Amino acid sequence: MAVTLQSWWQAYASDISAPFRETNHESEIFATMPINTDLLGLNFRELALGLNHHSNGRTDPLSRGWNRVTSRLIYDNGANVASKGSFQNNLNI
Repeated sequence: MAVTLQSWWQAYASDISAPFRETNHESEIFATMPINTDLLGLNFRELALGLNHHSNGRTDPLSRGWNRVTSRLIYDNGANVASKGSFQNNLNI
């Protein structure tokens, strides 16, 4: 589980917003699991799945946010290890 906050400083125009123009929130949860399965000459070692939410935390009409599902598959062929992943599907929920 992870949380990231990113704040944009605004040192001018204090009548609009001070001291920050915007703060973006990004939370995610992910899980990895060993699978150790041989298929087509490859040893699939690990599968990772995650869910990520990004939002600026504001109300409409200035609201901005999305959800993302990610996955990663780690495998080897006996000599080399590879990772395929970062499949991302943006979900507008």
